[in-house]
This record gives sequence, structure tokens and C-alpha cells, in this order.
Amino acid sequence: MTLEIANSSQSVHWEDYGLKLSIPQDSLPPDIKSCTLTIKVSLSGQYQFPDDMELVSPVFWLACEPHCTFIHPLSLEIQHCALPENSNHLSIARALCTQRDLPYTFEALPGGTFSQHSSYGIIALKSFSLLSVVQKLLRQRRYLFEVFYIPGTEWDIHFVITWHSTAHVKVRGSILDHHPLKFVLIIAESQRLLCC
Repeated sequence: MTLEIANSSQSVHWEDYGLKLSIPQDSLPPDIKSCTLTIKVSLSGQYQFPDDMELVSPVFWLACEPHCTFIHPLSLEIQHCALPENSNHLSIARALCTQRDLPYTFEALPGGTFSQHSSYGIIALKSFSLLSVVQKLLRQRRYLFEVFYIPGTEWDIHFVITWHSTAHVKVRGSILDHHPLKFVLIIAESQRLLCC
């Protein structure tokens, strides 16, 4: 996804991947009239997170050409799959796009805001990089999943969630109403989350 940024207020809502970006007016440096923002999303890769944290969102690659530091902070929102009661254990993490050696090393950033009433984390930034939401490892980890479906259809759903366990949810039946199914998966302390 690409976006031309000029000195007018702009907003992006990439609903399919859970990203919102608000750019205030006159945010570009005086010597730059416009720039091209490129946004890519990744669900896995050579990423290293702090030992006491785990990934609970996609990783977003945001890069601006020409590279610049914005005058006014941009508001970035990333959707995550942590449960509302774990909002105080969440952080926005960043790795630098300019890092030469792999894996990309993420560090938690100060200043992120998380609410029990929203599945998005918000942070103000003046430059771009690799960004994601991470959660502090808990003794018992729980994640929320929603599945939307077409009424009256047959469905067969499989989730394989961890690297080192047989945690596996299998559901089969007929759909009779319009409400989304909700799953809460509980992952033991010794297990690692593969995807969400």
C-alpha cells in the first residue's frame, strides 16, 4: 500500500489488517513538499522481541521516501488480539528498517496507549520503522478470536495455535444466526504463540 503525503491532514484506515494512521496538517519539514509512504504487513519473519514479551499483532513496515522526521507527531493505531483485561501488559514495539543484521530486534516504546474498550493500541510518532504490538508474557495467556460466517452454511474450522503443544480447536456444525463465534484460547506458560 502506498500513500502520497503532502502538507494537508490525511488519514488511513487499513481495516483488513488493523492499521489506522492520522497525519496532521503541515507535518512535513519545510524542505520537503511531499513524500511517498509505503506500508507493508508481515505475519512472520526474522524478528526478535524482548525475552519477556510476545507478538500479538502483525508487524507493519512503514517507510517514507524521501526519509524524513515529521514536525508534528503522527497518530498510529495497531489492532491486536490480546484480551481487554490484559491491556496494561501491552506495548508498541519498534525495530529500525535500517538495521543491517538479522533478526530485526524490537524494543518496547514508551508512550503507547491501550484501553479495555478498544482492540487498538495508539502511539504518536515522528518517524517510521517496523512496528507491532507486544504483550508481556503471563503465567496463563488468553487470546480472543472471532469468526464471522454466512447464515445457513456448513462450516469446519481448525486453529493450530502453538509451536510445542497439541492446542487445537476443531468446530463443526450448521450456522443458524448472524452472530460471530467467539473463541477464547488459553495457552499454558510453557507454550509459545504461533499466530493470532
